[in-house]
Amino acid sequence: MLSNIKVILILIVFFNNTVYSQFSFRKKAILNIDIEQFDLNKTQVINNFQIQNKINIVYKPKINFLNVINRKDTKRNKLVDIATKLIGIKFVYGGNDSNGFDCSSFVQYVYKKAGIKVPRNSYYQSKIGKKINLKDAKKGDLIFYGHKTKRGYKTSHVGIVYSNDKGNFSTIHCVNRGVTIDKEKSRLWLKYWKKRVLFVKKII
Repeated sequence: MLSNIKVILILIVFFNNTVYSQFSFRKKAILNIDIEQFDLNKTQVINNFQIQNKINIVYKPKINFLNVINRKDTKRNKLVDIATKLIGIKFVYGGNDSNGFDCSSFVQYVYKKAGIKVPRNSYYQSKIGKKINLKDAKKGDLIFYGHKTKRGYKTSHVGIVYSNDKGNFSTIHCVNRGVTIDKEKSRLWLKYWKKRVLFVKKII
């Protein structure tokens, strides 16, 4: 039956066991070919079209976006779990392991344990990812602190978003007192950190 179709193939995309093909003759039409109906497999159909129409066929597998979202959430949860286990480790300038961290090495260590590579320095960390608003931040995102300059900004600190549920924001970071969690409504956040927030970066 396929050999009797005299048309020009424009695009062919596969979803599960059905092939959707759009053809153009006098008027554009859509031909829906059910592979099971003709007792064929995908490879046979592809080869048939390639031989008859002398074209390259683009195959686009079906993407389950829900699974993609779930994987990202799992990664975010993993980042926070790793960071939480490090609470209490002391601050050591230039330190880069569980014997002591500074702010950027803490971020790099946590991300590395989660299988994600990020730069060592907070400035270069601020150059990766997608900039988002604080209200849109999710656990695992990076939050940068510092001040604006004529040329842009200067980072002085970085932390990891611990949570941002219903406006209750908190960050986990390594400060002078070590790895700790600071909540949005805490005195330290209101008096010191809040006014120094530059932006949030989405890495995952």
